[in-house]
Amino acid sequence: MKSMKIISVLLLSVCLLFVLFSCTSGNETGENNPKQSKVEKEVSAYLKAKYPNHEFEIRDYKQEKDMSGRYEVKVLCKNTNVLFDVYHSPILTTDSYAVAQANAYMEKDLTELLGAAYDLAKVESIQWKDSFADASNGYKFREIPIEELPYSAMSVGELYRIRLANIESPNDAAQSVDMVITVLDTKGVSLDRVTFEFMLGEDQIIFTTNTQTILTSESAYDVLEILFTRVKSNEDEGNLFYRNPDSKAKVIEYIVP
Repeated sequence: MKSMKIISVLLLSVCLLFVLFSCTSGNETGENNPKQSKVEKEVSAYLKAKYPNHEFEIRDYKQEKDMSGRYEVKVLCKNTNVLFDVYHSPILTTDSYAVAQANAYMEKDLTELLGAAYDLAKVESIQWKDSFADASNGYKFREIPIEELPYSAMSVGELYRIRLANIESPNDAAQSVDMVITVLDTKGVSLDRVTFEFMLGEDQIIFTTNTQTILTSESAYDVLEILFTRVKSNEDEGNLFYRNPDSKAKVIEYIVP
């Protein structure tokens, strides 16, 4: 009889511990926080309505309290393994899924076309389209017709950003730009506009050009090296042509009509 009482006490203790652990776990994950649950439900409903044939998983979110108060949500598309952002507020909900997926397709295609030149030219990443809509000031993501995916690099006319890494000198930068444009052209990709971004010492450079300017000018390579060499001296001279009013980046555009 005594042993039965001991067993009953032990079972009751285990049950109480299990209930306590369950409640604690719920609080840690935010399941018992109505505000967080509401955000997840609203974002999930938004994505389900917009992309009914896709499955999504909310990975993380936080509230941007300084300016808009919007929720910035990290989401993974289980169908395509693309990680993207959702901005959610009572006024506007906008997502970067379509443009993130389009950029992923295009980067894969362009990387394959560049082949060994991808590493030789010190390319770090290729972004086809800006994630944000024109004149949105970072508040609304760009819309891309998802039904037209996958896109082909052979039909691309502009590239928003090719980021280069470990650029050591103006000559190094000139070689990388020239190599990327030359190799893509040999593969049938001619660009009306392409922007390169890289660090040159402590200077962030945003350089825009096109295929025709680089490949039809006899002195294009020399001009590139001169432009990149003069960045520091032009800053000292106060030449605003090299400055981005919205950031610390220095902007150079070299497009021959």
